[in-house]
Amino acid sequence: MSYNVEDWHEPYGQQFEDATEDEVTGQLQDWCCEYCGQCFETCPELSIHIKNSHPGQPFPNCCFTDDDCHQLYGTDYACVGGVCEKLEMYPMGISADVCAEDHPCEKIQIEFTIDGETKYTPYYESLEPGKYHLVFPTEVQYNGRTYELLGNNDFNITHPQNDETYFKASYFYELPPPPPPNGWPYEIPVKVYMNELVNPGWYSWGEKEKEVESGGIDKVLGARLDWAIKFEGGTLPACEARLIWNDETVQTVHFTALEQGKTETGSTDIDVLKILEKNTLKIGVSQSPAAFNRVLFTVIVTFGYSSEPDKKPKVPEPPLWEKMKWYQWLALGGGAVLATYALVPKTRPAIRQPVQIFLGKAEEYGKKGVEQAGIYARMGAKKAGVAAKREAKGLWERYR
Repeated sequence: MSYNVEDWHEPYGQQFEDATEDEVTGQLQDWCCEYCGQCFETCPELSIHIKNSHPGQPFPNCCFTDDDCHQLYGTDYACVGGVCEKLEMYPMGISADVCAEDHPCEKIQIEFTIDGETKYTPYYESLEPGKYHLVFPTEVQYNGRTYELLGNNDFNITHPQNDETYFKASYFYELPPPPPPNGWPYEIPVKVYMNELVNPGWYSWGEKEKEVESGGIDKVLGARLDWAIKFEGGTLPACEARLIWNDETVQTVHFTALEQGKTETGSTDIDVLKILEKNTLKIGVSQSPAAFNRVLFTVIVTFGYSSEPDKKPKVPEPPLWEKMKWYQWLALGGGAVLATYALVPKTRPAIRQPVQIFLGKAEEYGKKGVEQAGIYARMGAKKAGVAAKREAKGLWERYR
């Protein structure tokens, strides 16, 4: 075995000069014992990759903690028995769903913990082998209903299982008993749309939406939409009418150019799991752009209950501003403008003619000029008197 001594870092390289293979192996073994604290049979074999050695550390595979291996090789290495070894990582997947009898399960997101650390489904990560402690919630809320976990919520699992680990938390909801053959024990109809017009106009889709309150879901057994849809016609007569319950299309009716004036009627059942405390019912029309198809909708929702509900189902009244038409808004805005104009005080500004302003200023300046001239005249007379006195005194002194 040959060793590139020049690639070794000081002072280790000097000790290998003129050394035999056995002596080099012995030195490596001694250093391994000194650095790692104990001797390992594989330590010399792993440590004589000279070009991979690090300054100040003759054996890059020897370690005390996982951090030593992370700094040298990355997080996929760990300190196993004093030697850095690459970990075998295996995927772990965890999901959750809610189920009910005779209904397809639906995947949901829940919060759970792995060894005390919070995670969320769907979860999928590669983890090293070992035992893991999982904790799931015992129940979850979905669409206003409480689903209970099937099985334990707190347990340990051994990872991996068949090269991976996959676990699914299933939550179950117990449905109310089905209605008798002659119908629900208690029914309440709610008028939602009565000859409501939908005209997309220039657009390819037009819709209207209303909220429908079920009165509570603890006693509800189901619901039924009784509908009548009339196609009045259009510029390009052909369209598709839809009933949409909680953003899910539950009924579709097609009309062709030969069916102008035709009315289609029918009933559509709503599953009990699709009924919420507050629901939305949309009526919509799909058409070609600028077809101006006009469709009238009449829809009555009948709720079925096991007994009389505590609250009656209803369609809440929309706020006043939603009920007002565009011309009502226009009239209200015009009235507000007129009222504001009537309440603002009005003042007549003083208007002065330019000639009057000029004459007033001239008169004012004239009076000031006269006053100033008088002052100057009095000053001149005073000075003249003083000079005369001085001249008379001089003549008297001269000729006496």
